[in-house]
Amino acid sequence: MFGFLSSPCPTCASPSTHGVYRSFFCGLSGALRDDYSPAARFLVNRDSTFLSLMGAAAAPKLPAAVQSTCCNPISTLKPLHSQGEHARFAAAVTVCGLATKLEDDRQDEKGLRRFVAKSLGQAITGMTDQAISLLNTLRFPTAEVVELMRAQNVIEKEKPNLMMATGPTETAYGTIFSHAAQLADSPGDQQRYESLGKNLGRLVYWKDAHDDLAEDNKRGRFNPLTRTDPEEFHHRFAQAAFDLESQARDSRLTSLQPVINQILSGTLARHGSLLTAGDLSLEQKERLAALKLEEEKKGKKEQGRCQNCCDNLICCEVGGEGLCCLGCESISCCS
Repeated sequence: MFGFLSSPCPTCASPSTHGVYRSFFCGLSGALRDDYSPAARFLVNRDSTFLSLMGAAAAPKLPAAVQSTCCNPISTLKPLHSQGEHARFAAAVTVCGLATKLEDDRQDEKGLRRFVAKSLGQAITGMTDQAISLLNTLRFPTAEVVELMRAQNVIEKEKPNLMMATGPTETAYGTIFSHAAQLADSPGDQQRYESLGKNLGRLVYWKDAHDDLAEDNKRGRFNPLTRTDPEEFHHRFAQAAFDLESQARDSRLTSLQPVINQILSGTLARHGSLLTAGDLSLEQKERLAALKLEEEKKGKKEQGRCQNCCDNLICCEVGGEGLCCLGCESISCCS
């Protein structure tokens, strides 16, 4: 879970929406710093922030915020959601997600890339053990999800079709989001959160497959899109994206719904080139047409303005005329 989802743009979204998002984004950074190490705060990302946000949204009331700083220790204190179970759970999942990614690279890559993945994996062993310990304390089925991620490599050796290939990843994501609802003492939301997580898992896996297709073909590695009709891929991607948006509605904590809506509408627009109408409902087709029109308008704007900022990690202040600050594409310092 790292960068599939978008974030509300500080120059496009309302100040209150951006402020709420930053309280969770920087809050997650604080949770990573406090539970693991000062360096771990740079693992903060949009997807894990969404997990923390959705965990809080399932609670009966907004978790308490603490006055703290984020990336810049000498900046102004801000209210951050860094100490609730939703934030600590998201931080632990982030660390374990990195460990899983490094192990996957260690198995798939060769030469220097394999060496780097192996070395980094060994370097974060302490953090990974801490994260697993916390997840077990929170009664998360850690062993089950670890086994699912191992099964991903196994199933890919069988060269499955597009839907079967996502099985382990989507199930792991579904388990993660379902547990977020459980931690919020919201059993009525667990099934919806599980479905939401599964769709996000599909989308993340398919987007990675799409981005890696040329390289995988060049290196002779498995990629489910090699054997998939492009029209089928685009249709399934669109259906999962709209299902994700629908499942994230009706949060128990209505005050967080506007920022959730901003994240998902931005995500649909960001990945608009991968969406196609297919068998979508009339409402979804109209929404897709509007998103594509918006993307065309954005393409005509000057480079570096608001549309780019909407896609970036935003834990920074934005200067005049809607220009994005430098460094937003990675992790920028909070002011």
